[in-house]
Amino acid sequence: MKNKKIFIAILIIALLFTAIISTVNATEQVETNAVENVTSAEVEEETTTDVKYEIGDLYAADEKLTIEEDVYGNAFIMGKDVTITDSKINGDVFVMGMNVTIDDTDITGSVFALGQNIEFTGESSITQVYACGQNILLGQNALISRDIRATGETVRILGTIGNNAFIDCNTLELNGKILGNLDYAAKEEAEIADGQVSGTVDFSLVEETVQQEKTIGDKLKEAFKDFVGIFITLLLIGIVFIFLDKKFLKTVYASSNGGAIGKSLLFALLGFAVIPLIGIILLFTGIGTKTGLALIYAFFLGILISVPAGVALVTGMTCRSKYSEENKANRKAAYGRYVLISLIFALLNIVPILGWMLKAFAAFLGFGAIMRNIFFKEASLDTNK
Repeated sequence: MKNKKIFIAILIIALLFTAIISTVNATEQVETNAVENVTSAEVEEETTTDVKYEIGDLYAADEKLTIEEDVYGNAFIMGKDVTITDSKINGDVFVMGMNVTIDDTDITGSVFALGQNIEFTGESSITQVYACGQNILLGQNALISRDIRATGETVRILGTIGNNAFIDCNTLELNGKILGNLDYAAKEEAEIADGQVSGTVDFSLVEETVQQEKTIGDKLKEAFKDFVGIFITLLLIGIVFIFLDKKFLKTVYASSNGGAIGKSLLFALLGFAVIPLIGIILLFTGIGTKTGLALIYAFFLGILISVPAGVALVTGMTCRSKYSEENKANRKAAYGRYVLISLIFALLNIVPILGWMLKAFAAFLGFGAIMRNIFFKEASLDTNK
């Protein structure tokens, strides 16, 4: 479907980024009942959510949420089943859930909705809507005063849209009114009666894509591309480990009797378990937001270069006698072995099942080697030789 994947990716990233930043910056936290009025003194565990306020904004997240209050700011809401009813929101609404219902609610800003089933029911009035879901419904008495941009499997418009509608779906059902233009893409043309669309109607047919069986030549081309891609990546990043990062080589050569593999695997286990947890805690508690972000970025960077690091570690273990910080010719010999091992690794990588198992092991091993390289001190390395 045209631009559907890009639209979904942008919407998901925007929702998640906004939710994370808003949660970090929130300063006051109170408990509220997610089904009854927030002023109720009785709070049941299964319907309780944490709500955070700042400058009139609303932040809410729970499995089941029912919002029945006026909000003088923006609303950031996430849950499995989300209902906003009998409310007035003077701002934008960012909502994500499996089932999202906005009923009898007046929203002066835009709604950014992501979910499986998204419904605007009752006499809801919304300025603008951006929606991405499987089933999207605009009820008979609902009004969108400006534009709607929606992508999904089934889109049903029974109410009124004050301006333009941009729809990307499999099936469009139009029984309401669009006072502007209708631009939509679907698998078949919708039945549109006279007077339902005041402006122009632009229809694009979404054709079924037929998955053709790949020929042997196509499979060989894909395998060659995979081989060349990983081989070149290994060669370029390997230069950093072999020639530029002397401390990494010290870590490799400080291990004897195969100890490098065991220690690297241990550090990988610790790194995967501890680093993301610490980063998330720092990020969400606001204790050290910048430090938390730096840890998470460093974690993903380590994963990106973990495979070349793993290959470099294995290379170092096979040529200890060739290593010398002072003798650059020996360093070139070590890099020569790295190229050979990289070639073998790239060839094995295109073998089904074996390839991804080998890559996973190399990534785990390399990530541990990077962790050792960061946390080991030079003196400790020297004493292990």
